[in-house]
Amino acid sequence: MPKVLAFHDEERNVVCAACAGMPSRFACRSCGSEEQLTGAQCGTCRLKDRASKVLAREDGTLHPGFVSLYEHLLSAPDARNVTRWLRRDGISTALRRMALGIAPISHTTLDLLGTSPRIRYLRRLLISAKTLPEIDIYVNDLGLFAQRLLETLTTEHAHVLSRYYRWHILRSLSQRYPNTHASSSVVDSRRHQLTAIRDLLAWLEGQGQSLSTATQGDLDHYSAQIANTGNALMTFLTWARTNRHATDVEVQRRAGTNARPAVSEGERWQHIDRLLDDDELPVTTRIVGLFVLLFAQSLATCAQMKHSDITITDESVSVRFATDPVTMPRAVGDLLRTYVDDPAVRTIYRTEGTEWLFSGLMPTTHITPSRLGELLLAVGISPRTAKDAAMRHLATALPARVVADAFGVAESTAARWSQLSGGTWNDYPQLREQN
Repeated sequence: MPKVLAFHDEERNVVCAACAGMPSRFACRSCGSEEQLTGAQCGTCRLKDRASKVLAREDGTLHPGFVSLYEHLLSAPDARNVTRWLRRDGISTALRRMALGIAPISHTTLDLLGTSPRIRYLRRLLISAKTLPEIDIYVNDLGLFAQRLLETLTTEHAHVLSRYYRWHILRSLSQRYPNTHASSSVVDSRRHQLTAIRDLLAWLEGQGQSLSTATQGDLDHYSAQIANTGNALMTFLTWARTNRHATDVEVQRRAGTNARPAVSEGERWQHIDRLLDDDELPVTTRIVGLFVLLFAQSLATCAQMKHSDITITDESVSVRFATDPVTMPRAVGDLLRTYVDDPAVRTIYRTEGTEWLFSGLMPTTHITPSRLGELLLAVGISPRTAKDAAMRHLATALPARVVADAFGVAESTAARWSQLSGGTWNDYPQLREQN
């Protein structure tokens, strides 16, 4: 147990109170510990007092539904952080209302509090503590967002948008993620699409029109003069025509613009050398940067990697990005060995047994792709151009089928990169099938 070194022994060495034969002036008044002191108490005792008050029923006893949460909070490496978190606006009030029985301990109660990052964090914590059942939080928040949009529309248009959300967006998400949760970036794109649809429907209402009576001229005017959101509306209008909610109208897809600047092979290897050699850089930055620059991995893939994707033996380290595991170069393997032995922990709560290779700030979550992007940009690496440079190299050096199986890209994409890079492996897939 850590001790406060604030005394001298007979030889004038700085020692703790016990070694100096003196009563400690810095011990916790509740348990005698000198660890994580906050005033007259240690961090753990102060957290126990605070959590016991917040999670107690009216008679002062701990609410049975919050027993697992109480134990979960006390498992934090630094109890002082949790105590500060419990004092934040909205958190203690929400927990107190549930403990007193004013509101049930449920996701429905949290739904009424909105979708702020603070409430999302609380929800993840309750799931992590087994206080609430597991749900897809981002999709749940998307549903709450959609409901708020529906309240701004007329009954006719709210009915159309509600059906589109339920039967197209939710269905496509469940098909795309049958055994896992949707990523924040995917849900954000659906939120953007819903907003674009609502804006179109609201504009039609303002013109005295409805989706069922809108003409192609109305859509052309809206796209040209009001909002250039054609790409976000294309799928919706196709669905609306198919389900007879709209006439034969459409919007034109916008052509892509602003090609990304290329990273030369020399620049790529300069970044790789720095990531391999600079021990001052965060280890997460180094590993993810190498995955991007050497193996053309997206930030989304890196963020969702699990410990089970890494295989470490005495002889080698391999990583499964897609179907086939890839043996790491020795320097990258050594870096992964070090990281797996001492992973970077960002959450203030317990992380024992976490499946994610790169844990996130919120309990039970992985790091977000946007955070990984910030880490790489901070050291001068543009993730998208770095990935493109790696893909050009891989497409030139390897057959498209190998690139697809090992690095998780579509074979057609790998073949297209091979053509752009002057690759000569076009016949390899057919030869492999024959063999």
